[in-house]
Amino acid sequence: MNIAKKELSDIAVSLYIVADESDIKIVKSQVVNKLSQDIKIPGFRPGKAPESMVEKNIDPAKLQSEFLEVSVNDLYRQAVVLEKLRPVEQPKITINKFVPYHTLEFNAEVTVIGKIKLADYKRVKLNQQTTEITEKEIDQTVDQLLTREAKKQVVDRVSKKGDEVVVDFEGVDAKTKKLIPGTRSKKYPVTLGSNTFIPGFETHLIGCKSGQEKEFIITFPGDYSVKGLQKRRVKFSVKIIDVKSVTKPALNDKLVDKFGPFKTVEELMTDIKKELTNEKKRLVEQTRHNELVTKVVEASSVAIPEIVVDNQVDFVVQNEKQRLISQGQTWEEYLELEGITEDEFRKNIRESARQQVKTGLVLGEIALIEQVEVRPEETEVQINILKQQYNDERIRAELDKPEVKRDIADRLLVEKVILKMMSYQPPA
Repeated sequence: MNIAKKELSDIAVSLYIVADESDIKIVKSQVVNKLSQDIKIPGFRPGKAPESMVEKNIDPAKLQSEFLEVSVNDLYRQAVVLEKLRPVEQPKITINKFVPYHTLEFNAEVTVIGKIKLADYKRVKLNQQTTEITEKEIDQTVDQLLTREAKKQVVDRVSKKGDEVVVDFEGVDAKTKKLIPGTRSKKYPVTLGSNTFIPGFETHLIGCKSGQEKEFIITFPGDYSVKGLQKRRVKFSVKIIDVKSVTKPALNDKLVDKFGPFKTVEELMTDIKKELTNEKKRLVEQTRHNELVTKVVEASSVAIPEIVVDNQVDFVVQNEKQRLISQGQTWEEYLELEGITEDEFRKNIRESARQQVKTGLVLGEIALIEQVEVRPEETEVQINILKQQYNDERIRAELDKPEVKRDIADRLLVEKVILKMMSYQPPA
């Protein structure tokens, strides 16, 4: 087989393929043998008659059609491997010359992933990260532990900072008066002064008594996590169910056994510092991994066909729909809460989808260069670990599906590639 490759663009290639006579003979023999299964020749069982005799009993048009389909497909696939192409859709085939079972020349135009120009991932400089634990972090952890053991008592007075207020509430658009999905709840506990709820919400509850009803408008911040609520004016109707005083216990040796196998405050504090240090090390490591991947991907280049991005957008949308179903929310409710249409959602995620594709291609290229592989037994070990985490047989069965196994193998490959890149980095 002879191949003449012509690059039509960064993402389009033309292959002019000329078959060897030996290739033609092999394919013809395979096709005749296949078609012989459906031909009855007196004195021979199906598939046992000589090839020359079978050929005489086959419709010439059918033989040519089958031959061209098989030979073009086989030769094209071989050419793709030899030229190291990454096709993203079916090729456009044009038969240029065909002399039955002697000469075959055809052209294949196909959209491909463009050449990947990798950054020098061995020389990327990462920001320095500290794993030291501050006294403030320790104090916050101790406060969380004491809050867990705090005594809460319903009080007949107005609420103040530090109290827990139990409320029913719902929010409507300040302009349209239409209920906003996700802004309604019953008997929801809010700790005043914790700043863990909707920004500005807690301050409106200070000075309230149980049984009191209150309405107020909040303008959500521009960087709020739910895009549909950013800068949105929402009118809340709130009913105070209970006001509770919160009394935290004093930290002493008698209390520490409630937090684990400790006998003294000193033992507890030592353990807290150890756990916080380990967690910060894990976070620093993850941060460095993310930073390395981001810098390598940004400094690399690859031409990506839009059809690949389209497919990734479809994949993200489908995953998002499945996630919402698992949380008891419909796709329509989510879009309404975000204040966007599905087309707008797709447009909003398109660049991140493109980045996901680029990241996968760059890491895949590094895997080839570094000869990083995931063995089947490694995938099976990971699947068995995941199975042990679930009692639901349906979930366990899902883990045995080929597409799920491929996804797990892909994730393991990414982890191994990142670790390989990190091996070129100096210690943190």
